[in-house]
Amino acid sequence: MQYEQNANMDSVVIEMQQKIDQVKAGWKDGVGTPTIMKINPDMLPIMMTAVDMDGKSKSEITDFVENTLKPAIESTEGVASVTATGELTEQIQVTMNQAKIDALNEKINNAVSKKFDDAKSQMDDASAKIESGQNAITSASDKMSAGVDTLKEQKAKLAEQKTQLESTLASLNEQKSQLETIQSALSDFMNSDTYTKTIPSLKRAQMHRVKRAQHSKRSLSRLISRLQHSFQVSRRLESP
Repeated sequence: MQYEQNANMDSVVIEMQQKIDQVKAGWKDGVGTPTIMKINPDMLPIMMTAVDMDGKSKSEITDFVENTLKPAIESTEGVASVTATGELTEQIQVTMNQAKIDALNEKINNAVSKKFDDAKSQMDDASAKIESGQNAITSASDKMSAGVDTLKEQKAKLAEQKTQLESTLASLNEQKSQLETIQSALSDFMNSDTYTKTIPSLKRAQMHRVKRAQHSKRSLSRLISRLQHSFQVSRRLESP
């Protein structure tokens, strides 16, 4: 669209945008949003030319224009920019073999699955070892607890035995003290005049008792002999 030089282009652009917004609701889904641009005639190229080279392919000509011709023209004083159109862009199209891709994917999947299985097996083994270690620690802890209880019981018994031994030792010390007292008293008695005067009398009394015992023993022996004789006579009389 062209306007006079005195037209306010900002107002014109806003008006055009409003008009487009009113009608674009009825457009099909494939229609894109239009773009409004203000173009100054000074922006249009002042010179257009074609390039061709004998014995060169399109790709070689494109390479010459981009890398040699354009830089040379742009370096000329008064040239703002140079734009090349119609250039040949080389592309490489790769067609994949789906069967080979599937075979490679299967190979990769098998390798990955094997590694996952190996890793899982190692993790299971490690988990089993950890569980075994935990059980061993629990068992050792239980044994230690039982050992501590046993040590406490033995300590209590030793304390009780120590108390009993101390009591027995005190009793023995008391008895020892009593015996020492008796021994001292006996030693004093034996060193006294009473003991010296009493012993001969006790010896005579003892000898008298011994003699009486010997006499009684002889009398008893004679009595036993008589009884045995009487028993034998009685048996002979009873026999036919």
